[in-house]
Amino acid sequence: MMQDAGAELVDIIKSEKNFIDKKIAVNNTPFLFIDLIKAIDYYWLCPYENKDNFEGFIQYGFPVFLKQFYLTSNFKADSLPIHHSSSDSLSFCHYYLWMYGKCKLLERYVRLASQKEVSIARNTPTEFTIEADSCHLEYVENRSLDEYFKVIRESVLKNKIADLDKINNLILKSLDSRVEAWKKDYIRYDSSPDIDDYYYQTGYVALATSQLYDDFNDDFTFGNITYKHILDVIQSVMGVALKHIDACMLLLDKSPQTKIYNILSIPFLPEELYSSYSNYLGIDKDEVKQIFDLLIVSPENIDDHLSSEKDFSPPFIKIGNKFIYRSIKGCLRSPVLFVQNELKRKYPKDYFRWINEREKIFRDQLYNLFSSDRFIKVNRNIEINSNGIRTDIDAAIFDTQTKSLSIFQLKWQDKFASDMQARKSRIANFYPKAKEWIDKIDSWKSENTSKNILSALNIKGNDISVIYLFVIGRYNTHFSNQEIDKRAAWGSWYHVVELMHKIRTNFDNPVQELHFKLQLDSPMNKKLDVTTEKLEFSNYLITWNYK
Repeated sequence: MMQDAGAELVDIIKSEKNFIDKKIAVNNTPFLFIDLIKAIDYYWLCPYENKDNFEGFIQYGFPVFLKQFYLTSNFKADSLPIHHSSSDSLSFCHYYLWMYGKCKLLERYVRLASQKEVSIARNTPTEFTIEADSCHLEYVENRSLDEYFKVIRESVLKNKIADLDKINNLILKSLDSRVEAWKKDYIRYDSSPDIDDYYYQTGYVALATSQLYDDFNDDFTFGNITYKHILDVIQSVMGVALKHIDACMLLLDKSPQTKIYNILSIPFLPEELYSSYSNYLGIDKDEVKQIFDLLIVSPENIDDHLSSEKDFSPPFIKIGNKFIYRSIKGCLRSPVLFVQNELKRKYPKDYFRWINEREKIFRDQLYNLFSSDRFIKVNRNIEINSNGIRTDIDAAIFDTQTKSLSIFQLKWQDKFASDMQARKSRIANFYPKAKEWIDKIDSWKSENTSKNILSALNIKGNDISVIYLFVIGRYNTHFSNQEIDKRAAWGSWYHVVELMHKIRTNFDNPVQELHFKLQLDSPMNKKLDVTTEKLEFSNYLITWNYK
């Protein structure tokens, strides 16, 4: 029975995890923590065999490993030992990150089985099979993010990137003159205003081309912190991380005996960071401290991050009484997502207050894609109450040249990363409401004349040639094992941006083209070519069979 097999797998996972927990507890010292952070950064930055496969497990395993360290650590000192790591000590951490990651991955599939999205069977005493859909629609849909960031790089930031490239060699030469080995195995360097400004701008490029940061307006506040200042600090943190990587590479050229894993991840006293960032950015030190509190994982907030199963890449990790370790991976991979999770946790009233403002942000961003005067855009939410039909329209665009009307439902869901409970909630809220909306709009437009429809939207005119319906989700609109209503074109916001970049706004009918391409280029038409995957776990073999 599927339920029995899933329950058996749960017991096996618990047994394996208990074994790993004891192994970490026995080896728990401040040196283990230092090696852990170094392993996170080193293996993320440097190439090695099967890296793509391992990185996924490390992403799952990191919060579990860190939680176990905090649970069993007695280290409460005000200072940190200088620790020279070895390839063996980093391999130890890497191995158990991988082991923890396998536990978390299998727990994820057990949850999916409880939601009837996969099935689990025990074929032999030592073999399990997981039957799953091969679509992985969320994964396929998220590929649009890469294209979105490519558009930002090659279009929006093209000139800025070119200007930075022109001075790159001069900056590296200046930085190189300041970098030196410290105590033979470590690194020391200072900076200059020109170097700092260069990397601050480089941090902006990294932020804009790798992070989804536009969930809130710059002037929105959390506590007494403006979202703009939060982004300013994140931009600076990313720029400083990029500067440090360059400094490390420059030192390796001078000092080949130095090991990059001993210079990549560095501890800091928080007060020194607060003063440094406050002085550079011109932000009050107390406000900078509040912002850094959003960037640090500690024994106090690790449980929240672990239980939510969101993407876990903290920029800074607390150790002992006073110090924090900077993670290069955390600073560059997904700092905005980490901060937004913390904003939701620490400032829930402000967070949900501003969420109510996001519909207007979303509508304005959509309308910016249709800047031609030929388009009439309704700059408000439209409530429909006609012949028993009650619903609303989030956005509407009328093309005066083609007389086509586009009606949009805009759904701004929070990111859910690998959080299966959050994913289930997104599906439960998204699909039924979207389909109900399509039903109501379809009935409304069939029961009214073109003139009445335009009048309800406060648009002058008598004729509509065609009406297009769109359901646009901020992040995911397609989920495996879910059917969409084909009376509308469905797509993620970033897929829309990608497609609109390829559509000329002076095209005969750009909205029709967008509607057509969203349907043609749908993730549902892009099934992955995956047949089987295998994973050795404890003394068992787990096989995935994809439909």
